[in-house]
Amino acid sequence: MELIAHRGSAYEAPENSLAAIDLAVRQGATRVEIDAWLSADGQVVICHDQTTARCTDRDLVVASSTAAELAAAKMPNGEGIPTLHQVCELLAGRARLDLELKDQRTELVGPALAVLADHGMLSDTLITAFGEDSLTACRSNGFRGDLGLLIGSESLVLRQRAFEAWPFAAIERTGASSLSIHHRLAHPLLRRELRRRGLGLYLWMSMKDEHAPEPQRALRYKAAAQVGAKGLIVGRIPEARNCLDAAGFRTW
Repeated sequence: MELIAHRGSAYEAPENSLAAIDLAVRQGATRVEIDAWLSADGQVVICHDQTTARCTDRDLVVASSTAAELAAAKMPNGEGIPTLHQVCELLAGRARLDLELKDQRTELVGPALAVLADHGMLSDTLITAFGEDSLTACRSNGFRGDLGLLIGSESLVLRQRAFEAWPFAAIERTGASSLSIHHRLAHPLLRRELRRRGLGLYLWMSMKDEHAPEPQRALRYKAAAQVGAKGLIVGRIPEARNCLDAAGFRTW
């Protein structure tokens, strides 16, 4: 099972920073999950939230700011919001990407694919999104790699719960090849149907999951590994690997 660094090594460096991404690779991550937006001047930039308030020293709306303005918004380690180009320069030949299209505007897709292609990383990048339109746009723009529908919410709305329990209509509509789902939602019937259809399965843990005490984190890592997914997206790569290797699970 591939261990994928969630926003880089996000507990030892600012999430989605170049430092966090570099550290995750040095810790042994073979793939790094990052969050992409389109800036006001058409650059693909890396930030989880719609604004920079939580992660930097100023409050900018990512989609309404230029790449230069976002670079001037400083994280606690002094870095600005990076671009996808910078991340690809850092990772090329070292690790693969799990690129989440956080920005729901389909205008992001073309520039993101172009940057990946420029760095020779298009074929081995996993691209994921919650939004069906973004995934459909990836296929219509010629992306033939691994495309993952993201699933996982705390909504109690019955329609949403039903969708997340059986998302195969959305998978078919978008041309997704994998499902990237919160680890608690991957029930046996869902897993069996994914295998029957030849679809991939990735599990992710939220930051809230990994803020739990270490014994609880260990139980969650082991429970997720028992599912038999292709990859597990976590923010604590060394801890997860040590825990799973000691329990007899093969990770890379």
